[in-house]
Amino acid sequence: SGLSHYVRVEGPRDVHLYAIESLPGWVERVPADAHFVEHRSDVLFAVDPGQRTQVSWGHWGWALDVSSEERALCELLHDVPERETFHQVDMLMESASTLSPQRVQLLLEACRSIKVKRLFLWFAERHHHAWFSRLDGGRIDLGRGKRQLVAGGRYDAKYQITVPGDLDGYA
Repeated sequence: SGLSHYVRVEGPRDVHLYAIESLPGWVERVPADAHFVEHRSDVLFAVDPGQRTQVSWGHWGWALDVSSEERALCELLHDVPERETFHQVDMLMESASTLSPQRVQLLLEACRSIKVKRLFLWFAERHHHAWFSRLDGGRIDLGRGKRQLVAGGRYDAKYQITVPGDLDGYA
């Protein structure tokens, strides 16, 4: 989707695969310079909201399901701050100006993770994306209570989350 310049190139590479069903055993036997990490989609979504496209992969042209940009951002946010940094997500969300508000709405309504939904909306509002105003926040369950995502960060009262204070260049 034109975001490959954000892919890490140094160190061991993890390829995160999200699947409705368990991956077949042969996936681990594929010779690659990467480690495959399996995630079950049903952990993140109560019902499968779709949001995948098929691309042709390899010299045989195998059909490969790839998450839409909207879904991939939800999957990425699920790993913040344990495996992904706020700064990495901030850069990706900054460039997410052409997301579909209909797809975002559908995904956030189906998403089980309060953290993912709050972060998605927080980043979208932070970057003043035009599609953000077309979302119906009343249909997105943001749960109750505060979430401390980082220690020593700054608290956002609207989304009730603590985010790094240095995202804007101050601590």
